[in-house]
Amino acid sequence: MAGGDGSQALVAAVTARHGIPFVVVPAGTRNHFARDLGVGTGVVGSLAAFVDGVDVRVDMAEVNGRVLVNNAS
Repeated sequence: MAGGDGSQALVAAVTARHGIPFVVVPAGTRNHFARDLGVGTGVVGSLAAFVDGVDVRVDMAEVNGRVLVNNAS
C-alpha cells in the first residue's frame, strides 16, 4: 500500500481483520510507520520487500474509532 501513516493505518486494519499481510510503501509526508519498520522513506527501497521481505507483526490500537499503527499519530 502506497501512502502516508493515516492511509497505512486504514489498510492495516482491513488486512489484520482478514489475516493477510501487506507491504508498506512510504508515500506520505513523514512516514513514521515505514521508518519504525525499517523500510525507510523511499518508495524504491520499500519495493525490496516484494523480493526479500519478512513478515513482521505490529501492534495496532484504536482510539475513538480510529486505528493507529505508529507512535506519532
